[in-house]
This record gives sequence, structure tokens and C-alpha cells, in this order.
Amino acid sequence: MLSIKFGHYHPSLENSFVETLHTIKSEDPLSPIAVIVPTNYMLERLQERLVKKHDVSFLNVFFLNFYLLAREICRNSKNDIGHIRQEPFIYERIITKLIEQERHHIPSLKNIISPSSIARSMFHSLQDLTDANVNADDLRAVINEQLTGGADIQKLSDISRLFTLFQNTLNASGISHDSNLYRSAAKHAADSEYLRKFKYILAYGFYDLTGVEQDFFSEIFRYYPTILFLPYKKNHAVFTYVKHFYESFLLGIARDIEDLPPDDLQGFSYLMDADSETKTSLHGESMPDAPSLDNLSIINVSGKHDEIWVIAKEILKLINKGYVFGDIGIVARELGQYLNIIQEVFQENAIPFTTLDKEPIEKYPLFTMIKQLLLLDRENFYRPMVIDILESPYFNIPVPELKDVLSRQNLWDIISRTNGIHSGIRCWLSKLEQLKNAMAEPAEEDILPHNINISCDQIESLKNIVQLLSNDLLSLQEKATWSQMCQKTKLFLDKYIHIPSEDIDQEIIKRDIFIKERIFCLFDTLSILDRIDKEITYDQFADTFINACKQEGIQAGTANNKGVRVMNAMSARGIPFRILFLVGLNEKEFPRAIFEEPFLPDHTRRILSEALGNHIPEKLRGFEEERLLFYFLLNAAQERIYLLYERSDEAGKPKTPSHYIMDILQNIKGIHTRNEDKENKSPVKMNVPRSIKNKLCKEDISLLTPNEAVIRMVLEHIDPSCCINAIGGNLAAYTRSKSALQAIECFSPYLSAYDGIVSDGEHWYKNRVQKGFNPTMLETFGACPFQFFMREILQLEPLEEPEKGETISLPKLGTIYHEILDTLYCHLKEKGYFDGKAADTNPVEYLHKIANESFVKMGKQIPIPYPLLWELKKDEIVAALIHFLSWDIKQIEHTGYSPAFLEARLQLALPKGKFEDYPAIFFKGKIDRIDVKKSGQEIYFRLVDYKSGKAGTEHLLKAAVCGQKLQLPFYISMAEQFLVNTYRKEVSLPSEIIFDEASFVYIARCMNDENGERCLQKNTINNNEWAQHKEFFWATVHEILAIIRQGLFPTTGKEKNCQWCKFATLCRKGHQPSRFRLENDERLLNYRNNITNKITKIR
Repeated sequence: MLSIKFGHYHPSLENSFVETLHTIKSEDPLSPIAVIVPTNYMLERLQERLVKKHDVSFLNVFFLNFYLLAREICRNSKNDIGHIRQEPFIYERIITKLIEQERHHIPSLKNIISPSSIARSMFHSLQDLTDANVNADDLRAVINEQLTGGADIQKLSDISRLFTLFQNTLNASGISHDSNLYRSAAKHAADSEYLRKFKYILAYGFYDLTGVEQDFFSEIFRYYPTILFLPYKKNHAVFTYVKHFYESFLLGIARDIEDLPPDDLQGFSYLMDADSETKTSLHGESMPDAPSLDNLSIINVSGKHDEIWVIAKEILKLINKGYVFGDIGIVARELGQYLNIIQEVFQENAIPFTTLDKEPIEKYPLFTMIKQLLLLDRENFYRPMVIDILESPYFNIPVPELKDVLSRQNLWDIISRTNGIHSGIRCWLSKLEQLKNAMAEPAEEDILPHNINISCDQIESLKNIVQLLSNDLLSLQEKATWSQMCQKTKLFLDKYIHIPSEDIDQEIIKRDIFIKERIFCLFDTLSILDRIDKEITYDQFADTFINACKQEGIQAGTANNKGVRVMNAMSARGIPFRILFLVGLNEKEFPRAIFEEPFLPDHTRRILSEALGNHIPEKLRGFEEERLLFYFLLNAAQERIYLLYERSDEAGKPKTPSHYIMDILQNIKGIHTRNEDKENKSPVKMNVPRSIKNKLCKEDISLLTPNEAVIRMVLEHIDPSCCINAIGGNLAAYTRSKSALQAIECFSPYLSAYDGIVSDGEHWYKNRVQKGFNPTMLETFGACPFQFFMREILQLEPLEEPEKGETISLPKLGTIYHEILDTLYCHLKEKGYFDGKAADTNPVEYLHKIANESFVKMGKQIPIPYPLLWELKKDEIVAALIHFLSWDIKQIEHTGYSPAFLEARLQLALPKGKFEDYPAIFFKGKIDRIDVKKSGQEIYFRLVDYKSGKAGTEHLLKAAVCGQKLQLPFYISMAEQFLVNTYRKEVSLPSEIIFDEASFVYIARCMNDENGERCLQKNTINNNEWAQHKEFFWATVHEILAIIRQGLFPTTGKEKNCQWCKFATLCRKGHQPSRFRLENDERLLNYRNNITNKITKIR
């Protein structure tokens, strides 16, 4: 009893549907009619189309989608269909459990590490078999007949086993999917009282059905008068996808077939027709209703944001021409990547839009907060995650007396970084306890960074919050049922989550309340899984719950559901638009990327369909449907269509346009050729520039947003002050920024304040003089004055990231080497080892003992992210120190020197008469080791400075004259002054203090000496070099202090100084105007020339 009418959606099918219903109602206005459509959009469109008929009653017309029709049949038949659940995460959890239980018995799954990672893909395969109404026993019979071979038979056998278990689990639990509903409805359709009451059933717009849906509709088509309005055109390549459905399913049961005439063809679908079916008909007659090519625009842009931006401006132009927002549609193959951009751009341009697609709640901060809370223990209290939670406005401290700690939330990040907190609740508690105890005692150095003032009580409060959070998370870890786990988790989230209301927009509050309600509703849904699992672990619950949250969404668009219609391609089937924008016309987007499923490839599906007689869809046939969808969209545009694609993404990476664009351009050439169009006009092509300047300056000023208008005025050198004041902008900030930009971009021969030039450095200089300089500080200036400015004057420090360190940082490593050697040599000195009084002492034994104690101490102070790497590093340190110790003892025995002063903190006043115009200046430093050798009245000394890093090869005095290696020269002068003062007090006769050498000794770096023996690398300044060139060194120090006092802190522009610089991203070293000013400022020329002259004198 099936009649078929086929043709294009617009206007053939729509007009035929309306006329058919009009005819039926004209005969009997109250006759009951059922209208069956596949989508809600299509349902609303048909209702809108029908209200234009005013001369007939449309009472007693029932509009239903597939699901509602099947449910009504089952309900009227009083058939128990069980718990119909449509949430994918329920079935993914069931499949995850089955894989966990059976993977050792299923060869293709035995190497799966994370079952949940393939559960979704596996669910799609099993769902295809379920939707095809495949019987598990029949599937096993096909496998036994071995219709496929090799690896395919093994995969099919494995998926058959999983499919059987999946079906058995669903049957035992009483949980069922939509396919069960259609299967049950098909059994009762023939005798359904609900269907009998309809005079006609009008099925509209669908062209493909799953196996169970085919069984369901075949019963309806067989027993009830039904008219199917099918979007199909015979002998047309685009409709190949529908042809299979038409010939294999419909043709055998249809009683009447009517091919609707195409003489009123509308839309742009002729652009995809074959050569004989283009805008010129088969009989050579023009089709006047088809839109002109002048109304086709092809636009290419850079990035998805530009796609939507261009659309927004075009929409505003169309509104000015008299169109309304509801006339316009925007369609993408999938809206996921566009929805957020549309919301942002349309809000800026005051364009309302409506859509049924939802924004996923996982993009909102409330969900992120909940996710971090639930995974905090699994992530081992990872420092950034803890800080994100503590700083979140959604975090609620459940203990009232601890809520005062919230006032210092902005400091927790800095404190946790500087104290080396990496992860682990023990690390958090111990580090905070150490910090609290350290702050309670006086210390020589600052424990916290500059300008941070925090009390011990607040640190204790933070420690209590973390501890409380850990205890509550620990209470969730016990195994429980789904219902119990839902209840405990709900109470936990209620305790720690609240929706802020102070100084928050009401729309944001409503959104957050809705998200919280949706998330909490999932607890009731998850309780149904008690039918599947007796008990679960917390990790299993958390994974399933978070997966469920990710599948939830909130409504996008304007609240009144009016405006520009935004849809995905599947939802837009059968919906006409006066103006249509098609976005995302790039390869792998439209058409989308389609792949065969690994467990059920297409050739296996084809064999099963032939053997079982069930319709199992082949994945690669999706390319045919993609082309069909594109054709439908061309047909939907009534007056004008815009085709947009990306020539590159936002980063400038090239992208490939869809081959549909190429097909259209080729067909247009064919149209011009057949119509003998001498002008051969091509469609309007628009190449949207990537730069902001080119985009805004070419656009009509009336279409720009206020902010865009201000930017354009600035780019065109028009004063935007009035405009900024009119829109409530910050004019002072603009004026200040403009002035700064002009100063930064100018090619002036003078350095400015934006280049690190301070108008008056005298105040800072006087304060620093009182505290004293150290060699490292001046070395920093010598390497790069700008780095000195950032670190010493502005006191800026880069943010530490202790959680990213794989092993101990280089500064910490150097500290370990120094502490071990200092402790060891102090011990040996006390024992008299270097004086030959402790011959039975074994230095290596002491070294091992001291190293182990140091490692234990360091392990408590700094995070150890990877214990195995730390063990390897400890062995490496001990081996390097043993080698150094052996080498050093030999050197001591050979030279006669012995360690006299260890880790000596010394000061040095400026040499008398050197800098008469300066106030008293002193330098301070800590020398690792001063070795002394006495010879009569002469006392010789040498300096040893330990280095754990890479050995340097530069000439130390040349580097010192350049201001870059100042440590040893300063240490030489400090040690000489210190020894003179020390030994004059101890001996009655004055001794002559003679400098021998000063060396950087690289503990962890070895080389071969002239005898081929392994020795340590070192870099040395000897007595002769120092005597000849120390005046050059002090001259450099004088010049450095003078420049500091003047407040000149430019960048050096030397790449070698930037490799390890922590401020390299701030100095604009590659900025041409800045480099020009640096190279031409006269204030620095004398300094450079003096250094060059001194270097040439050093041989």
C-alpha cells in the first residue's frame, strides 16, 4: 500500500506534499493523517509550509519522528520495551567491562592497554550489527562456514564473541537501545490500533534506513496506506547513494511511483548536474527559475574565524538590502569547530542566530573544575592542578575558619613554585611545613620572593585545606556500587563546589547553574549501571562520569530561537534558505574524512550482508552521501549562495579546498560553453586578506564594530579619541600605548626608556652601594645590561616550573657538588689529613657517607619526579667526585698546597685612589677554596672554584675585560686582601703574600693530559697574566659602574648571551629599530671602543 513520489526537495517534494495533504483534507477536513519525518528541523519546515494554506483545515494532523512513532505503537500495544537508553556512555561502559573481562580470550584485543580508549569505536561496530538486526547465532554460522579467510575470519570471530556477550548483557540487564524499540514496534505494527486510525501516513524526506528501521517501515508500508516523498532523481550520478535504497528496498513493495516534474527547478543544484542537465535543459530550453551565476560567490580565507567574520559582514549587507535574519542560513558539515566562533563574532556584530546544536559543557570552567577535583588524587596532587583548583572562583572551602585563606589565593602559585612543590600530598604537606618552620626562624637570605608577605597562619591554613581535600578524596577510593559512588561523589562535589554570584553577570550565573544541574542529573542516569556491575573502583566511576559529562551540552544561540539559522549538513536536509552560506569546504571537512572500521571492514560487511540478508552499511559509501548532502544544500539556496573555504589555517598552514569547489568551477565553464556565453563570466571570487589592516580598510566603515572602527582609524592615522570616548574605551591607555609604540618603532640614534634606559639610576645605585656588589651581578651586566636591569633593578624572576623537571636542575646540582666537597674537605682538614696527621683516614669512605647524607637531605628539600633517574644521577655524582678527589689529592701532594679556607665569605673595598668620584664601594663573594703554601717568609696562595657544568675554553682575562668572567679576578683581589690581614695578625714578622693561580675546576668534565692520563678540565689565570692585565680589569669595572650609575641598560644584541637568558623573550633583540638605536647611541660607543682597545693589548 505504498505510493512513492520522488524529486528534488525544493520545490518538487514540498509542493507535492502540501498539495497531497490539501487534497486529502479537502475531501475530509477531520481525517487523521500521520506525517513522519526524520528530523525536527524538517518537521518544523513542513508545518511552516502548511500554514500558508488558508482554505483548508489541517486539524487532526500528527507530526512524528521515527522514535515517537515507534514508541506510540509500542505504548498502544501495551508492550514492555524495557529501559530505552540513548546515552552512548552507558554502552561504552558495558563494552569497556567486557573487554577487560575477555581481552585475554580475544586475540585481537589481548594487547589493548586501555579498554576505554577503544570502547567508542567498538560500540559503533556493534551498533551497526544491532541496527542491522543481525542474530548472534546466524553470525556464528557464517563464521563457521568460513566465507572469509585469514586475519578477517579471526577479527570477525572476535567481534562475534564480543557481540554475543554485549547482547546477552543488555538482555540480562533490561537495558535497550533504539534498535530494540523499532524491533518491538515492527512486531506490533501489522495489528496496531494506533496506525489503523490514520487515513493516510505521509512519510517525508528520508532516503536511507538501518536494518531494523527497514523492517519497521516495511510493515507499515505493507499494511497501511502510505505515501513516501523521496528525494531522488533517476539516472543522476549524485543520487547513487539513494539508488541502492530505492531499488533494494522500496521498489519491491511500492504500488505506485510518480516522478515529479523538474520544470520548476530552483536552487543551485544545476552546478553539480551532469553536462546534459545543467542550466540548459535536455530540450535546449532555459530554466528561468534557477538562480543566476551572478548570485554565486566563492570566498577563500585564512582560518575559521575569518570565515565567520566575512559571513557576519555579508549578513549585515543583506539586512541593509531588506532581508531578515530568518531568511539566512549558515551550514557546515559539522558545527563543532564553528559554534564557539559564531557565538563570539555574531555577538560582536549584534547578529542573532538560532541552532539546535549544543556547545559541549567541557569547554566551560565549571566542568574543568569538577574534572580536576575528581582526578586530583589520580594525578598525584599535581601542582598546577592544585593551584587551578585553589584559585578557581568555583572552589568552596567547607571549613568556615579557613575561608580567610582565600584572600591570599594569588600567592599560592608563587609559593608552590619557589618551594619546589612538584606533586604528591606528602610533598605538599612536608614543603609547607618546612616553609612555615623556616619563616618562624630568622634567616640570612629571603625564603620567599621579593615583595611577598605572608604569615605562618596562612601557610598552615593552606596546608589544612590540602590535607582536608586529600582525606575526602581518599574516602571515595573504596569500591562501591554505582548508586553508592554517585551518592558519595555528589556529596563531595556539593562540599567543594559553589556558584559565585558577586560581581558576576546574571547570564553566566544561569549558565553555571544549568551546567551544574545537568552534571548532577547524570548521577541518576549512571545509577542504572548497577544492573551491569556489582562493584566498581573509583577510577572506573570517574572515567565513566567524565565521559558522560563530555557528551552533555548547553543550548547555543539566542533565547527566542529567532535569527540566522545555523545548522550542520545532516540537519539542513530539506530546509530551504533565501540566502545560504556553506562553510568549511575543505578536504576532510566537507567531504569529511571517512575510514573503514578496523574490526568490521567494508568487504566483511558486504559478505555478511549477502550471507545473512541483513543491511549492514559500508563505511566508504559515506563519500556518496557526502556528495548527496552537498547537492541538497545547493538545491536549498533559493536566491543566493556563498561557498567558503580556507586557503590556510590561522597559523598560515596551507589547506586543500574541497574537490566540490573544483567540480563547480569546471561545470560553470561547461555552462558558458553550451550557452555560447562570449563574456564567459565566472562567479564572484573573493580572496579575503589575512592581515587585519587589509581586511578592515577595505570594508565599509558602517559594517565595522566599534572596536574595529577604532582599529581602522588608527591604521589610517586618524585620531580615534572621540570614538574611544563614545564607546566607553580607555583613552588614557590608548594614548600611553600609542606613545610607547611610536618610541619603540622609531629609527632614532638614541636609546629610549623602552630600551632599558632609566632617566636617573642614582637612587638605586646609592642603595646598592650600601649593600655591596657581587661578581655575579656585574657579570650579568657585562653579558647583557638589559638582563641586569630586569633581574637586579626590577627584581623580576621567571616563573619556576618544578613539575616539568625530569631531574635535578643545574643550580641544585651545583649546590650538591659544593656541599659535599665543602663538608668533606672540612672534615679532612679537622682530622689533619692534609698535614699528614691522619694517614689511616680513607677520604673515599667519608665521601660516600657525606654524599649519602647530602642526597637524603636534598631529597627532602626538592621534588624528585623520577626516582630512577635520580638514582642514576646520584651514582654519576659520586663517580665524578671520587675521580675529582683522587686527582685533587695528587695535585695537593705534588704542589705542596693544602686547603686553608673553605667557603670563605669575603669582602673587598675598592683599591685606594681608583675611583675618587665614587663613594665607598665594596664587593662581596664566597670563595670555594683557598689553598696556601708557605715557603719561609713567603706565603703562596691559589684559588679553586668548583664548576659542575660544561667546561669553558675562553681566555678568562679577555672575558673579564669584556665584563663577562669577573669572578676569579674579584676573588684574587679579595683573597689577597684577606690573607694579608689574616697572616699579619698571626705572625710577628710580616709575610709576603704571593698569588700563584686561580682556576675554575670542572668536576664532572675530564680530559687527557700530555702524558695521556685522565685529568680534570680547568681554566686558569696565573700570576703573570694577572700582574700584567689587572689594570684593564679594574678599568672595565669602573666603566660598568659608571654605566649603571647613568641608568643605561640596553640589550647586547649578541646571540651567544641569549642561549640561557631567562628574559630572551622580552628584549626585542631581533627588532630592527631597537638594533639601530643600540648600534648608533653615542653613550655606548666609548664603552665598546675601550673594551676593544684593551682586548687588543692582551696577548
